[in-house]
Amino acid sequence: MVGVSRARHGIRDLRRPGRPPPNPRHRAKTKDGHPVVFDWRDGGLIVPPQVFEDDERLIITAQTEQEAQEAANTKIARLRRKGQEVASRPVVRREKSDEPIEARMELSLSSTIRARAAAKIALGVFSLVLREDWLDTDTARLLQSWLWDESPRTADGGKIFAAPQKVPDPIDKFCRPPEHLLFFMPTHKAHANLGIVLFGEEFMVVGTGPLDGSAPQMAWSLDPIAHTHQELAFSDLVMRARHAYAEQFAQDEEGDEAAI
Repeated sequence: MVGVSRARHGIRDLRRPGRPPPNPRHRAKTKDGHPVVFDWRDGGLIVPPQVFEDDERLIITAQTEQEAQEAANTKIARLRRKGQEVASRPVVRREKSDEPIEARMELSLSSTIRARAAAKIALGVFSLVLREDWLDTDTARLLQSWLWDESPRTADGGKIFAAPQKVPDPIDKFCRPPEHLLFFMPTHKAHANLGIVLFGEEFMVVGTGPLDGSAPQMAWSLDPIAHTHQELAFSDLVMRARHAYAEQFAQDEEGDEAAI
């Protein structure tokens, strides 16, 4: 989750500012069994050169002529080190496939990692904003169990399955990718919900449980690229959304006029 978002948005490690973030890649296979690599940053398939060998020749397929030549040189050098004679008389044939490349890959999704991340963030925020005795509440103990228990459970004893959730409208107007956002949602009840937006793309909510006083109205915006943060009020987020809707409306009007 974090590695893919860092690669897509170019978020560098503060400890290595001169080095781009690593690009997560996942191995997959086409229908006929050829290995390919899925590039999470650019969202495309990388097809490594394929080498086919018989008693008389080598056949190498690749996406570019340069990749094919490099693969051929590597294979020929390996054969010659084994003492085999190889006559290099390459014949290049260019073909364009009209069919898209399809591949199958297997991914594993942890059902608890997002719950653990949300609990860690919420415990940090609640311990700073709420009264000190909140740490003695059942909700605080539940969130702590999500951090450390091997199989964390919900308040009613059910299994946790925290799937990725997109940022809903209008909350998606509160910030822009790749910003992080933490904010307390307004409520008329004696509890509060903390909204967590990661990289401007994924949304989680954690409740405080019963509170003695009114719910906080605080929010924090964090820019992982500029490494800056800003403390806000919920009303500031509403104004952000208002401006975002106004910009979107203006762009839609321009598009309609251009189409006429």
